[in-house]
Amino acid sequence: IRDNRGLEKLVAMLYHPSPVIQGKVCGSIWNCASNETNRKYLKQIGCIPALLELLGTSRNEVVLENAAGAIWNLAGDADNKTQIADYGGIPILIGHLESQSVGTLVSVVGTMWNLSSCVENRPTIRKAGGIPVIIRLLDHHDPHVQENVAGLLRNLSINDQNKTAVREHGGIEKLLSLIPRAGSATILEKLISTMWI
Repeated sequence: IRDNRGLEKLVAMLYHPSPVIQGKVCGSIWNCASNETNRKYLKQIGCIPALLELLGTSRNEVVLENAAGAIWNLAGDADNKTQIADYGGIPILIGHLESQSVGTLVSVVGTMWNLSSCVENRPTIRKAGGIPVIIRLLDHHDPHVQENVAGLLRNLSINDQNKTAVREHGGIEKLLSLIPRAGSATILEKLISTMWI
């Protein structure tokens, strides 16, 4: 696809007026962005700001889920993490943390988990008001959302000011209440790791 200039065509189609087309294009980019070379190339051709624009304006859940999924894969590259933050992606993603769509939440929180591995993004998430919403999501009924939230909170807690914010927003009590009833070993490991930090 890349060798036949297909990535450029897909990015151009992100601006198509039909949400059905947008959703399918975002899904295609999501898959293409699982490739490391594609991730770097998509950044170069303006994919990140186009996806963030869709995330900031669309109300279609398929578009939102697939756009967040594409950004999730793109955030696997260190330079892309920086560009996503530079284009205002963190507040846009936080704006979707109260979505009723499980698919959108899984993608958004997964993206934020990836972004939080970058030291500079951890305070940005706190300053954008993300920590109280993230703590509330620890109670989410979906195990994929819960696991991504637990991983995100673990990364955020490495920052000293974030530790204070987690405590001030009831995060310690929430973590302690969830540990005995964690739905899986991977969720439990992340909850315990967060307490350790």
